[in-house]
Amino acid sequence: MKQASQLGILDKVKFIGLVKYADLPIYYSMSNCYVSGCTDPVVATNLPVKEALACETPAIRSSIAMPDVINGVSGYVVDPRNASKFASRIILLLKNRKIKDKFGKVGRKTILKRYSWVNVIKGFNSIITKI
Repeated sequence: MKQASQLGILDKVKFIGLVKYADLPIYYSMSNCYVSGCTDPVVATNLPVKEALACETPAIRSSIAMPDVINGVSGYVVDPRNASKFASRIILLLKNRKIKDKFGKVGRKTILKRYSWVNVIKGFNSIITKI
């Protein structure tokens, strides 16, 4: 809050704190984009990116993570050390509803296909047959 106040944007930001898990789809769906600038490869494969995409919310994330986000198709993949690039991608999605909606539909379709039970079982089977 302190930084938002110093930047003079406190009246434009709402800090909601923790929300109930059951309410997450509502928040994701109301959002213009989900942003993850994580630089830890383990944490960067985070579930929230997948959840946001499943809710038709484009994601902006670092390039060190799993390829959930198709750059320029379902969101943007950006070097997490490049704050201005992150900001420009956020602004683009905030200003262009058509791109946001198009990316959101592709993201949801990709996640539903990639993580369907049939594909998850295929993935497990491919691992098991290598053991």
